Amino acid sequence: MNINVIGGTYFEECFEPRWREIYGSGLRGALTINNLDSSVDIDFYTFGDTEITEHLNYLKFIFKKIKSHPFHISESITFKYDHPLSEPLIYPRLDTINKQNNQLFVEKDNIVLYGTIEGHVTVKGNKVVYDPQSPVNPSSFKDMGNKADRLVIITNMSEAKAYTKKQDLLDIKNFFFTHESAEAIIIKDGPRGAYVFTDKGLETVVPAYKTSNVWSIGSGDVFTAAFAYHWIVKLNSIEEAAFKASYNTAQYCSSKELNFREKANNINIKEIKFKETNDLKIYLAGPFFTFPQRWLIQQFREALLSMGGNVFSPMHDVGYGLPEYVVPLDIEAINTSNLMVAIVDGLDSGTLFEIGYARAKNIPVVAYVQNETPEALTMLQGTNCIIFSDFTTSIYNAIWQLISND
Repeated sequence: MNINVIGGTYFEECFEPRWREIYGSGLRGALTINNLDSSVDIDFYTFGDTEITEHLNYLKFIFKKIKSHPFHISESITFKYDHPLSEPLIYPRLDTINKQNNQLFVEKDNIVLYGTIEGHVTVKGNKVVYDPQSPVNPSSFKDMGNKADRLVIITNMSEAKAYTKKQDLLDIKNFFFTHESAEAIIIKDGPRGAYVFTDKGLETVVPAYKTSNVWSIGSGDVFTAAFAYHWIVKLNSIEEAAFKASYNTAQYCSSKELNFREKANNINIKEIKFKETNDLKIYLAGPFFTFPQRWLIQQFREALLSMGGNVFSPMHDVGYGLPEYVVPLDIEAINTSNLMVAIVDGLDSGTLFEIGYARAKNIPVVAYVQNETPEALTMLQGTNCIIFSDFTTSIYNAIWQLISND
């Protein structure tokens, strides 16, 4: 069996937690399929400068079933993240890249196509899985001149809206089925899993899996490649392939590794049973007296909002003022919240009071702390606060706490 993977090979850097690797959607996708099944022949088409090409030449001695076909460009792309949920800075600037000079055409039976930003790719295939890879300006599969006998498109909701220029889900589905002639679309929804829609009218909810750690950079790349493997190689139905891809993605997110063998830590991967709820009000507690503190509050707020949380932030929604003004507003907001997310480093007295008040009201607390001793956290642990030292993991677990029955 042969699969052709087309996509970018990029430098990836993350400030916290520290990370610097060469991956990108295309290379991560090719390695995902190889690690799922080392018997599959993979042709990998990508763009790369001299350093990327040398890296791919090195990898061929390790992953002998992956044959790389790099199209030479002068400078490869670097993605720089403050943290895994932040919008990356991209170097070089996108407006300096002349994609017209970099064009690939691939005509094969089985294709996984990731959107690229450094060149134009046109494909023609039998089974094609397309992941646009652009939340702002995704390219239409059909409008790029691509053709597929059987097409599955994988996006997230914001990407689907930008892709179709529609807001209503029914209009979005109709666009993919009529304009793009897709057999199915899969819309990912972060901590809530994903949704499968087929042109035959079948609609399926794909479960998410709760993990003890969450590393989200590249998770979408893994989902797309794993889905393609299960659909193309293992001949699973589209729904079955999506279910298995979700589990494989959880394996990756829990470890940062493209290791999909059953192992001991898989007991920490648990399917989430969702509940119908609109109770998503989150009280965001934490000091905001210095620039680093305000920056961190802002990052938490943006991440929680992006995942559907209704966030009350004293910094944003009340601001500074006299105690007789700010305290009643904060207390009222805690009383009407379903969850508190608290930034604990520094042991700010106001934040600790808010945590204690919330627990006295039986409001769950997800606490983020990196730099305090276990002794300083005794009261938090003893009142069943859920404590994390990783930003992304704390955000996902906050949302899971609200929407799951666990």
